[in-house]
Amino acid sequence: MISNVIRSRHRDNSAMRVIAKAIAILVILRVSCFAQLQWDSKELELKPSPLDSETVAHFKFKNVGVTGINLNSVSISCDCTTIQWPKSKIAPGDSGDIVATFSIGDRVGLQEKTIVLKSTDAETPQTILTFKVQIPEVIRLEPKFLQWERGDSHAAKTIHVKILNEYPVKALSASSSNPAISTKVEQSKGGEGFDIVVTPKKFLKPIATVVKIVTDYPPEKPKVVLAYVRVNL
Repeated sequence: MISNVIRSRHRDNSAMRVIAKAIAILVILRVSCFAQLQWDSKELELKPSPLDSETVAHFKFKNVGVTGINLNSVSISCDCTTIQWPKSKIAPGDSGDIVATFSIGDRVGLQEKTIVLKSTDAETPQTILTFKVQIPEVIRLEPKFLQWERGDSHAAKTIHVKILNEYPVKALSASSSNPAISTKVEQSKGGEGFDIVVTPKKFLKPIATVVKIVTDYPPEKPKVVLAYVRVNL
């Protein structure tokens, strides 16, 4: 009888060892498949100065998993931004960043861009990164769009140029992309800002133009703002 008890306990212990090994194998398999990129932030806000021609966003990450990760592709919603990212495998514990360089150009106001990243991260194979750029206005046009309707006289209309935040704008030029519409820059009454006098000449069909307004600030890369004009018959 004692021998039967011993054999029973031996079978129980063997079964427990088999179960324990099975659990251990499952854990190992689970851990071996686990990889994860941990981000400092997936959303960034950038505030360049009027002197900046570009601004850079750094999306920092760390591989907190136990296997390496490859970044397969990174795409951006605008050709105004270039992206740099690690091309080699990111080992467990390694850190890195996605560098997005945004070209400001003639843009003003709030700009929002989206980056789509695809990787071998089993937990999150696709990651969305966003950054917002608040580009300061040096001047503001009031209004930004002029229109002459059918029956209106050809009398001149004015775009007022307001200088913002005491930026040192001392002069500006204005040119029309269509010779049928002329522009002239005058100092505003009181010396605060400028007036752009827009005059349509005689015409036989609807015409439109873009008025390019160039400031003298910043000296290295003067700010450019566009106004739009349309004359309907």
